[in-house]
Amino acid sequence: RTIGTHPNLATMYVLNDGSLSGLSLDQRRSVFIHWIGASAELNLGDDLEQPDAEGLALLNDGDALAAASFTANYPMQPRNPGSGGNAWLAQNAWIAGPAPSGEFIAVLANYDDAGTKTVSASFGDLGVSGKYSCFDVFGKKSQTTSSGLSASLNGGQSVMFRCTRAKRRV
Repeated sequence: RTIGTHPNLATMYVLNDGSLSGLSLDQRRSVFIHWIGASAELNLGDDLEQPDAEGLALLNDGDALAAASFTANYPMQPRNPGSGGNAWLAQNAWIAGPAPSGEFIAVLANYDDAGTKTVSASFGDLGVSGKYSCFDVFGKKSQTTSSGLSASLNGGQSVMFRCTRAKRRV
């Protein structure tokens, strides 16, 4: 199913380095992750004549663009670690999906600028169950788990996982 609409979150600033954008690379990645997760239009507010290598890498990341195709059909929703609720928390989790195949995208975020925090969400918090292979979209690492996801995140940092049901061994 396609939702047929994409929210306009105005412009995102991910293409320019911190001297122009005022954002660290972690913050720029978080902005991009949240725009993708919301299935928002990817409108740039940056100076297009002064891109940096990290910004270009973000915008051209094939795994991130594939995640955007998924969230176009399943925009993410908040799921509080520890409860699965949707209240705003400084350390939060989000889920897009699951699709009928069981596939989903999860985002863990640390909105607190007071330092590094561990953000964890059980599969129960996310509303899914089973064994999944979860790929860190920007970290380019996979893990298989049946319990949930966890990450140590700096303030303003987020991580996006694309999870598919783990294949059973025969």
